[in-house]
Amino acid sequence: MEYGAKQEEGRRICLECGEEMPYGRTDKVYCSVKCKNRHYYAEHLAGRYVRTRVASILEKNYSLLESLICEQKESATLSELSVRGFNPDYMTCHRSRRYYSECGCYDIRYRQNSTRIYCIEKV
Repeated sequence: MEYGAKQEEGRRICLECGEEMPYGRTDKVYCSVKCKNRHYYAEHLAGRYVRTRVASILEKNYSLLESLICEQKESATLSELSVRGFNPDYMTCHRSRRYYSECGCYDIRYRQNSTRIYCIEKV
């Protein structure tokens, strides 16, 4: 992003709305606080969306793992869990082993291989 307003034939132009800025500091970038906030919001919207989406997936995974613990199930197939909404690609920790992966979703730890998760426990 360039610093300062766009110069067009000696006029300074707002980076957000494109309107001319008749007065103000020479390094002023936006014509108003409204334009500044609108530009900031648009620039950071994608990052907020990704964080919200990942947090909701982790929350769903956690609740499914917690329900398995409450049902006293120590294992489940990935196909069975994916039908219920579990996404095995999202976890808060991961450690690869030779035949399985040790994974975690917050305070729940489990092992995962290509077809199932097992050894589900709350730490």
